Amino acid sequence: KKFQAQTGASKEELAAFKAEMDDLYANNFGESLGDLGDKMAYVKQVTGEVDPSNIRKLVENAITLEDTFGSDFSETVRGVNNLMQHFGITSEEAFDLFARGSQLGLDYTGELGDNVAEYSGNFAQAGYSAEEYFQLLVNGSHNGAYNLDKVNDAINEAKNRLGDGSIGESIDLFSSSTKNLYAQWERGEATMKDVIESIVSDINSCTDEQDALTMAAAAFGTMGEDANLAVVGSLTSVGNELDDVNGKMDELKQQRYDDVQSQLEGLGRQIQMDVITPIAETLLPLLKDVISFVSSNLPALLPIIALFGATLAGAFVINGISNTISSIQNIIGLVQGLPSLLPILEGIKGAVSSLFGLIMAHPVVAVITVVIGAIVALYTKCEWFRDAVNAVLQSIGDFFTQVFEGMVVWFSETLPNAFAQFKDSLVDGWNRMCESLGQKWNDFWAKVKQIMDTIIGFVRDNWQGLLLLLVNP
Repeated sequence: KKFQAQTGASKEELAAFKAEMDDLYANNFGESLGDLGDKMAYVKQVTGEVDPSNIRKLVENAITLEDTFGSDFSETVRGVNNLMQHFGITSEEAFDLFARGSQLGLDYTGELGDNVAEYSGNFAQAGYSAEEYFQLLVNGSHNGAYNLDKVNDAINEAKNRLGDGSIGESIDLFSSSTKNLYAQWERGEATMKDVIESIVSDINSCTDEQDALTMAAAAFGTMGEDANLAVVGSLTSVGNELDDVNGKMDELKQQRYDDVQSQLEGLGRQIQMDVITPIAETLLPLLKDVISFVSSNLPALLPIIALFGATLAGAFVINGISNTISSIQNIIGLVQGLPSLLPILEGIKGAVSSLFGLIMAHPVVAVITVVIGAIVALYTKCEWFRDAVNAVLQSIGDFFTQVFEGMVVWFSETLPNAFAQFKDSLVDGWNRMCESLGQKWNDFWAKVKQIMDTIIGFVRDNWQGLLLLLVNP
């Protein structure tokens, strides 16, 4: 319902989204179904995607990065979406770049998704491909950039200085190759990326540090002045760390969730979705019907409940099955004054009377009936007695409330904690077993090696005698 409110999805669309949510949860993604609903709604809002299966893939991949690197889910989604929009790549290609880039340390300040969302359009406009953009980020971050924002800002500054003519005013500082590329860019025959990379090449090849710093300041402004030459010289897309990233996201998922803990948690969720949830969904309408009936007929039911409780308490004090039956019949007689229940009660009374007539004819039962009748009369007419009985009923109600609360705690805390301890014991036992088997294998192999070394040593030291024995047995 919350997902529908967040996205405006129709009732027909909800069935497909629910199926994807349930499957994601059963496969151990997300904190809860509510968490997955929020995440799918966010992805739908940000990307404009309408296919539930495609939204599910985006959510699954973003959660994997969140679980593996601590990446911010919403920033990752925005970054991936902007990569797709500005560079014209698929979500799979974008997530492969994010997975490999994160492995190379690009999220070292927790800002990869946010930076890509903010700057990817500028890099695409400057002529970089998505792979070249990420390679430049890797180069800058690996060569001392304080954070990714500094790397992105440096290129953005160079791009702005090209656009406003500042670099053109200082073009004589650079090589003839850079001057030619600048002229080609002005004619629309080269890209900003071509000019910027040629400038970086000039800075790297400059032997005079002061001249190199002057070129850096002319091209990158304050960013060039603040950064050291190692950082400025690394602002190029040259490199091969991101040449082949296809399938990196799938590979990351297999590595991240291939452990005993993840598999046990997934098994628990499958039991919840495939066993517990169907039972709950079957019982829920029945519970709703019971609650609705009680709520609608509460004024008529309260006197019956009170009389039944008082009579049943008296019957159990006398402690006999026949007494209980007599008490039930007595209740039926007392509530006959309720017109709406008369036809049903008359039938029940007749059935009970014919079935237990012999029992009710017993003198002891007659006495008990009189006693119970007196109790009921006291409850009806005597306020202090009625208050005492109500207090007893309240105590009984409180008792069952405590029992129910205890059951809730047991199912919500005790049982899950016991299961978690059992899971930890399995993992610990498995690790100890593996360690023990490994040690035994090492001991066995050491003994085999010792025996082989002894045999080899004996043959080496006595080979002449053995040879004589072979020749002259």
